[in-house]
Amino acid sequence: MIRRYLPVMLLAVSSCVAFGQSASPFNGKWKVKWQTEKRQLEADLVIEESGGSWKTFGTYASSKLNPCNGLEVPISVESLSSDEMTIKLKFSEVLHGCSDSTVRLKRVDEKTLSGTRGSRDLVLTRE
Repeated sequence: MIRRYLPVMLLAVSSCVAFGQSASPFNGKWKVKWQTEKRQLEADLVIEESGGSWKTFGTYASSKLNPCNGLEVPISVESLSSDEMTIKLKFSEVLHGCSDSTVRLKRVDEKTLSGTRGSRDLVLTRE
């Protein structure tokens, strides 16, 4: 009886090991920083296998001039390779009238990413 299920059990265990090894190097929690004409801004970015989230914080994020600022929004992965990733910040899913935004990321090393959001350069540090 055990012999009958042994191949199935071995396949299940080896699949779990292989899946665990294939996790993206982008996965994790990141502190994002960028500079505008007036100030430095920050956001928290969480990248997971199934998506993740983005949230800008600070004075800019609580601005009443733009209700889209400071929202925690879901992300979707648009493209992924071993050294580059493109994600979509899905503001429109959280608040009607907000526009989605594209972020392009490049791996610098295990703890650092560089990227762009529109014309802004981003620096990301793993938390």
